[in-house]
Amino acid sequence: MNNTIGLNENQKELRKFTDKLSHNLFDTIASLSILKTIEDVAVKINQDGHGAYYSYIQRQMINSSILSINKMFDTDKKSITVDKINKYIAYNYRSIPMKEPVTKMGAEDFKYFDKDKLVSISNTDSLAKYLSLEVEKIKILYKTDLEALRDLRDRYIAHTDTRLIENITSWNKVDELVIFLLDYLDLIDFVLLSSFWSGDGEKPCSMLISDAEKPSISLKRTFEKLGYIDL
Repeated sequence: MNNTIGLNENQKELRKFTDKLSHNLFDTIASLSILKTIEDVAVKINQDGHGAYYSYIQRQMINSSILSINKMFDTDKKSITVDKINKYIAYNYRSIPMKEPVTKMGAEDFKYFDKDKLVSISNTDSLAKYLSLEVEKIKILYKTDLEALRDLRDRYIAHTDTRLIENITSWNKVDELVIFLLDYLDLIDFVLLSSFWSGDGEKPCSMLISDAEKPSISLKRTFEKLGYIDL
């Protein structure tokens, strides 16, 4: 389905950027879901002698999730990141008008953003400044976690490095970053690109989540047939 109908050139370019971020977020969620599905039945897998295979799959899912989430917070100017999207909106705010204001009821759907502030935003320039401020807050709040993820990518995945990882993080922190990114994309899609939310009140990224979890659901069906779980 063409999701750029009725958009001007700058809006279409913004849509390309958010789509790219959505793809990276999809990979992160899909990898994490598969990883957790395997972890839930790790004991039975090892007992049946399948440990080597699924341990390898787990390593690939760990690598995939780390690579994907790093892409969205990368410092490379050529990469499509939250920073690049914020700068693009700020630079082109005159040609990317707000399509939908955030109502008090709509603001309740966003976990990471201040509800009163969202309702008060009336133009794209103000939104761009607010998004940049919020991303900077996230970078400060998760500074150690983002540094740990970059170190893991650069020293263990992209390269073979003997230096120790100084910073540590957890999968819970990664999950929190994913929730922020979902909120971030939903806000841009709804306010600037007029993505219609479904009639049941689910936000645009809810479909992204359900699609990204399909591989792990298929894996659960396999584990059900093997007698590892009951669905």
